[in-house]
Amino acid sequence: MWLFAVKAWSVILPTSRPTRLALAVVCSWLAGCSSAPSNPHPDLQLDKLASDIERRGDPATASALYARAAQQQQDAPAFIRLGNARLGSGDANGAAQAFREALIKEPHNPDALLGFGSAQLRLGNASSAANALKEVAPLKKTASTYSKLGTAYSLLGQSAAAETAFSKALELAPGNLDIQSNQAVAMALGGSPDRAVTRLREVTRSPLAMPGHYRNLLLTLVLAGHEQEATGLVIPQTTPAQKARLLEQARQIKSLRDPMQRAQAVGLIATHPN
Repeated sequence: MWLFAVKAWSVILPTSRPTRLALAVVCSWLAGCSSAPSNPHPDLQLDKLASDIERRGDPATASALYARAAQQQQDAPAFIRLGNARLGSGDANGAAQAFREALIKEPHNPDALLGFGSAQLRLGNASSAANALKEVAPLKKTASTYSKLGTAYSLLGQSAAAETAFSKALELAPGNLDIQSNQAVAMALGGSPDRAVTRLREVTRSPLAMPGHYRNLLLTLVLAGHEQEATGLVIPQTTPAQKARLLEQARQIKSLRDPMQRAQAVGLIATHPN
């Protein structure tokens, strides 16, 4: 799930630290290797161990094991597993490198394309992300993939293409408030802020609406010139001082004339690794 938000507005949960249990499992496995019978496929054991540790919620330790396995196996699936683990641990640069290795071996692998596009999006490389995601979106046919493609187009200032991508995402997930919110911001950035306000008013009427959706409504209200309504908007879990900063940031974004500059000023934070 992806949410448009001015970078200062977003809160990202810290990544988990390696657990003692995971380290104990690793040490136990490695110690057992010296006395166990010869294993013709030690790399497969590494994959299984890494997967077990990843399920326990420790992607950082898992990625170290996936890296060893990838070096041994030297195939696309191994580098894809490594890339996904690195994304899960917050290492977008390392993930991009792993997915690049997978694409060298299998240039049109859908999982590698999706992972590479996702990593590039987190790194802010919107053009590279769009190139990968526009190839894989028709293959994956998931709301998440089309939403990421819409995000990439928005950051490039290509609002019409972004709206189309978000519309395809909503066909696959009609009730997804995050995608609706993202599409609305793309409308606002593309010069249709009143349409965006209408959409976000609908989103924020939902009992499932989150503070980020209200922040996006405030942004679009300012872009549409509805300053009085923006000033009176009540944003859940937001202090008056925080709201004042949001209003000032929204006004600064409105002062930018170039669509790409606006999109980059709004920023996009990934809140879901998939």
